[in-house]
Amino acid sequence: MARRQSICVAALIALGASACFANQERDAEVDVPFTLVDHLAIVPVRINGSRELAFVLDTGAARMVIDEKTGAEIGLKQAESDTIGGAGAGRVPVHHVHNVTVDVRGVSLNGCDFVATDLSHVAEIIGHRVDGILGYQFFKQRAVTIDYAKERIVIRDSNETAHDLGTELPIRIEKGWPLLRATLQVRGLPETTDEFLIDSGSNDAVDHPIAAKAADRNAVDSGNGLGAPVGGFLATAETLTVGPFRLRNLALGSGGATEQTSKLIGGAVLSRFVVTFDYPHSRIFLMQQPLR
Repeated sequence: MARRQSICVAALIALGASACFANQERDAEVDVPFTLVDHLAIVPVRINGSRELAFVLDTGAARMVIDEKTGAEIGLKQAESDTIGGAGAGRVPVHHVHNVTVDVRGVSLNGCDFVATDLSHVAEIIGHRVDGILGYQFFKQRAVTIDYAKERIVIRDSNETAHDLGTELPIRIEKGWPLLRATLQVRGLPETTDEFLIDSGSNDAVDHPIAAKAADRNAVDSGNGLGAPVGGFLATAETLTVGPFRLRNLALGSGGATEQTSKLIGGAVLSRFVVTFDYPHSRIFLMQQPLR
């Protein structure tokens, strides 16, 4: 069986009870550079006033995560132990870390709960240092725009009027995950409309169990990230239709550890757009970028 060279960083299950409080001024708009690594946005973050750390911006993560070695280096105190579900199979051992302050170039969140675990495997796969993962708590109170081409994110009050953000599409937030309806066409199979996790922490194009029925499928290991790899398939999607946008000839994977994480739209598709996540209003905006 071939190894699928892709990653779904977290897709962490079971939303934590933490309620981070934002300190950014309501009318402020903050522009933050990031490093783009294989369709993943690596953002500079300070934890409790630390040096700048490298965090993956991950809409597929229902929790905030800190690498356990990094956490020890900056003096975070671990609390109770636990296990969580990740993108792969099995349970991932973690320790809870409470009352954490997060700062992203002046946008501060106080009173956050994190989980600490070993992220060295994630860093090894993507070839870049990974100190942590920015998940649901980062997105839930603000509008966050990811401009992949310019390698910038813009954080703003979701109630403020902004320049044209593109096409507005409704999403549903469940367990900290943004879910979007889209339509998938695989050669020789009926068209499938389903609800997909919009996962900026995956560098896949599109994942769906229908890949297991595709005529051109190949068996692979998938679910690389937190948790053990799981068996799956790699095939081709003739089209993926998201709102008015129709994308053609995309890599189509299967093999997520849960039903919801097996259906996702990842960074290889998202990076074709400027994407704005507006969780407070249950919507995203997509502005298509010229192909590079």
